[in-house]
Amino acid sequence: MWYHAGKLRNLRVVNPPILMHRTTATRWSNLGALSSAVAIIAVLLLVSVVHAATPRACAGVSSCPIIYPTGTPSATAVSHMAPPPARFPGYRLIETTTFPGSSVPAGWYTFSGQPGGDPGTSFSPRHVVVANNVVSLNAFPVATSHGIWMTGGLCECDRPFRYGAVFVRSRMTGAGATQVEMLWPKVGTSPEVDFDETFGGIYQSTATVHYGAEDFQIHRVKAVNMLLWHTWGVIWTPTTLIYTLDGHAWGSVTTPAAIPHVAMSVHLQQQTWCSAHFACPTAPVSTQVAWVARYAHV
Repeated sequence: MWYHAGKLRNLRVVNPPILMHRTTATRWSNLGALSSAVAIIAVLLLVSVVHAATPRACAGVSSCPIIYPTGTPSATAVSHMAPPPARFPGYRLIETTTFPGSSVPAGWYTFSGQPGGDPGTSFSPRHVVVANNVVSLNAFPVATSHGIWMTGGLCECDRPFRYGAVFVRSRMTGAGATQVEMLWPKVGTSPEVDFDETFGGIYQSTATVHYGAEDFQIHRVKAVNMLLWHTWGVIWTPTTLIYTLDGHAWGSVTTPAAIPHVAMSVHLQQQTWCSAHFACPTAPVSTQVAWVARYAHV
């Protein structure tokens, strides 16, 4: 059992904005035909170098090459994908967590108690159920707790790491509670990397890195049907955060101050925010997780 602080900072991010990514406006001067040709070649070479040095998100997931793990196709797996392979370019598998049987796997801890800044809900180990090869984080009202919407969460809190890659195969059963898959610091509450957060919806996910004493935040937003099974991922290096969806890179952060350099661990949770008047279900809903895979750079 783990008494979790919850996501106090997110109380201020009720409706995360869809931020416009910065673009570069290119302005050409009248240099004549030869000068323009030289400038064009220089720009193309620069763009080529930048793209080779720093992974960027593609315009759309379907247009991106599949270069990150999404799983191994399986006709018998409940999520249609068994865990991913032992390696992908530059990385080797450290561990894979699956959910056979009826109990939470060794090394994982369930949350208990009220999240910080969210008095209208509570985590309970009874809302984390392992069955049919998935772990379900269930949100439903509890009459003995004044009818509040209680939820479930779990973490691999005793296995922190610095840098690497994490992939989570998951889906939601309906709207209401917010699903969060994140990296949480071993000490304190910052920095924080949310690589999948729904804010109560089912057709959009937000990736957010929180950093600094002032809780600076950089958001990336992706339209996606959360009712379907997906593989969410984050590639964490000393210089970059890359967010992945089903094997494709869809967003990245390279702001130096935003990149974490402290030990962090994997946390998975549902949370309701009825006291803040959003992410409040009207019917029981669940987050289902089929597996979690963690890689280290080689």
